[in-house]
Amino acid sequence: MMDCWTPERDVGRRPNTYAEIDGMGDTMPHRIQVFTGGCELCRQTVDIVELGKCKGCKMDVMPIDAEGSKDLVNRYGINAVSSIVIGGRIKVVGKPMFPWYCGEEFYRKLEKEFPLRSD
Repeated sequence: MMDCWTPERDVGRRPNTYAEIDGMGDTMPHRIQVFTGGCELCRQTVDIVELGKCKGCKMDVMPIDAEGSKDLVNRYGINAVSSIVIGGRIKVVGKPMFPWYCGEEFYRKLEKEFPLRSD
């Protein structure tokens, strides 16, 4: 049995690839929106999420200045790029400094640490 790293239980070893954490549990499909400004950090953010998301999750890259993004930018209070919104409940601002992977445990942790606040 593989000994996986998780945010809740660091066993001193992180996975070498996202494929290593593929069997970490069932997950419901999520809608992930990555708001970008076209800079290098935004591209890195898109790559991190793309590598870590499962096949069932849908990811949309939303250029911050695109006409179709303006309503969502206002609704979610996006004031910095890159910003990641997950299911309208989670907002991570900036490039994630943690491994991204799909799993209900991971998304519950994000929801506690990065709740989308409607101000």
